[in-house]
Amino acid sequence: MENIAAQIPTKWTIPFRADEELNSELQLINDEKKSIPQLCRTHPGRPTTLPGNTFVGLELDSIWAHLQATLLTAKLDAFAPHLWLISTQSSSSISPLHKQRVLGREIIISDSADLHLVWYYSKIFLKPLPRYLLCHAFWKFVFDERHGQDMANQLHPASIGFVRSYCYLIQSETDFHLAQNHGLVPEGVEFEAFSRFIKCFKDLPDTQASPRFHFGELRLTRLNFWSIIFLRQRHYFNMSRQYGTYFSRFFQPLLFVFGMLSLLLSAMQVALAAEAVPSVDSWWNKFISVFKWTSIAIIFILLLTVVWLLAVLAFKLLSELAFALRSMLKKRFAARKDVV
Repeated sequence: MENIAAQIPTKWTIPFRADEELNSELQLINDEKKSIPQLCRTHPGRPTTLPGNTFVGLELDSIWAHLQATLLTAKLDAFAPHLWLISTQSSSSISPLHKQRVLGREIIISDSADLHLVWYYSKIFLKPLPRYLLCHAFWKFVFDERHGQDMANQLHPASIGFVRSYCYLIQSETDFHLAQNHGLVPEGVEFEAFSRFIKCFKDLPDTQASPRFHFGELRLTRLNFWSIIFLRQRHYFNMSRQYGTYFSRFFQPLLFVFGMLSLLLSAMQVALAAEAVPSVDSWWNKFISVFKWTSIAIIFILLLTVVWLLAVLAFKLLSELAFALRSMLKKRFAARKDVV
């Protein structure tokens, strides 16, 4: 067996060169018994598994099964034609890590690609960069055209889109240190080397990424809402696993409605009671009239408040819908212009 010296022909582009890789734990070797070079660890004493994952061997079938489970976003890819209702139709719509902290979001580590860049109130889910995706030999082996096309046609754009998202998450040394502190970037990687590596992905067009990564951050509450319609599921991801947590989110709206109704009924009761009081003298009649008209004014103010809240809600929803439509049409027009 000997180290590979020649470039292996590939159909799928490897965005970075071998000298730009951040991990050198894997290499390709020629095996006389096999026509296709095989993947192995650089140091023979190491386990014959993927770096960072002791349960996945270096055989192609094992790697493909692992990538299919951890990188593919089948639900979001199917959802992609409707994601403009949820997020700005731009792959760069991703706030860097330091801004995530400024926005008060807690960074939650998740190995699920379906949750990568999904945020929920004060939390945002991020999938760490696996060590093997930083290795040039890994890309050459997995995406060698001699292995076939079906699986690679799915995995290559998913890999491109996922790694490219870190171009926007890590834009400064501050972001890089935050990423290391949260385990998003493997230990031992330096900022300058990472910048050179990730820059190779920055200018890749959306056509090379999976449909999910044509968009950036996604709001989980909206995903859960629209998944009922487009995915035929009760929710995209359920964050309320306890009855108490589930029902507690209805407490504030119900309390507001209860308070408004109580105030409305009290005002109506005062108005009716004032109307029913018999006339005694002119001074007392004026006093009763003040009670009655004050109650009517309160009822009128409550109705105006409800109308105002509904108008604000409708305005915000229509504004977001108009912005989403403009973004979608602008992107489609730009795509047609590029084709022409």
